[in-house]
Amino acid sequence: MSPETKKRLSIAKKLIQSRQYAKARELLWDIEHPTATKWLIKLDEIDPQPNAKAKSNSRSHQIKIGLLVIGLFIIGAFIVFLVVENRMVESRVNAIIEAREDANRECRLDGKTGAELGDCVERKMAYFRCQQSNEDMESCLARELPTSIPPTRRPAQGTLPPTFTYTPSP
Repeated sequence: MSPETKKRLSIAKKLIQSRQYAKARELLWDIEHPTATKWLIKLDEIDPQPNAKAKSNSRSHQIKIGLLVIGLFIIGAFIVFLVVENRMVESRVNAIIEAREDANRECRLDGKTGAELGDCVERKMAYFRCQQSNEDMESCLARELPTSIPPTRRPAQGTLPPTFTYTPSP
């Protein structure tokens, strides 16, 4: 071992004893000797390099940020879903309200009052609901029409005015 290497190892030893690990590490990096390599390994056990700490902290920080972004994305998607669903429900409700108002107005124009008015509106609403379903019209009407309306008084298929179509609003 050269006298220069001995001198530098001696200085590094003093730095390690005084717990000045960063300075000792810098000095040992420049020495090409097995003892310097052993001491560097020991230093990494005693006091991990600040860069290693920073890298591990940085990695965990990146993971936390990634999880936060994913969580926010999921929450945002759920909120968008709720808004769209609310608008669709609101649109359906508005269509039903409009259909009932139209049915009520048409039945009144036909001179219906009292129980006849109620039966007329319910028949028209049954047609409206059946038009909205993918079910066969006849079986749908058999289920939808009030049982209090005698079959002979049930309207023929196709008597519903064309204003009773459901078009969802965007």
